[in-house]
Amino acid sequence: MLPDGEEVEAKTLGINQGMDSGMVKITSKPKGDKYYHDGKWVFCPVGKSGDVKKQQWVVALGHPDGPKEGRSPVARLGRVYVNSSGFLRTDCTIVGGDSGGPLFNLNGEVIGIHSRMVFPFTLAHNIHVPTDDFKTDGQWEKLLAGEWIDAPGGYFGVVFPKDDKEDAWLTEVEKNGPAEKAGLKPGDTIMKFNNTVIKSVKEFRQQMEKARSGEKVKITARRSTEILEVTVTLTKRP
Repeated sequence: MLPDGEEVEAKTLGINQGMDSGMVKITSKPKGDKYYHDGKWVFCPVGKSGDVKKQQWVVALGHPDGPKEGRSPVARLGRVYVNSSGFLRTDCTIVGGDSGGPLFNLNGEVIGIHSRMVFPFTLAHNIHVPTDDFKTDGQWEKLLAGEWIDAPGGYFGVVFPKDDKEDAWLTEVEKNGPAEKAGLKPGDTIMKFNNTVIKSVKEFRQQMEKARSGEKVKITARRSTEILEVTVTLTKRP
């Protein structure tokens, strides 16, 4: 959606879930010359996020609570708290609906894309994806090519205790999910992931980080005094 409310068509390209970033390409032809210059869509220059200093003034544009008719993108002024590899943190107030909007330096260059708020802090503690991260390790070319970088692992369909140090026992099992289909139930404790002994929730999650959708995983679990061996076919995350 353009600033005056006009909607255009676009094509989804690549995504990097780990970086919380993605890319789309406008496929519609512009109407008139309002957003068109020298045969191309107009665009904002992209700055070097690595040059941003702590306490530097920045401006966030976005649509808090979503676009509203007659309201232009809302601007919030703030300063940079942290500039680290993988994220920028500022005190520009952003809320739901602002995600995906641009963060500018005072030269009008885009230096970041709004990602998320930092809990349990206030609305003035926010994370932005640095523009430099779009260009490291061939990211730009991969996104243009439509690749799914850092694709998520397979989905198991269970809930564990919040404390990663606890035994890997199942507090909940998703209805019709991979674990339930394999015969696992709430209260079961996972003891092995394939041939790896599991002694905590953390150890189970470490194994899942390596797994992929479609993979068949042999699970050894304890149910009261009974030892079970089941095969779970992992799926894509719903």
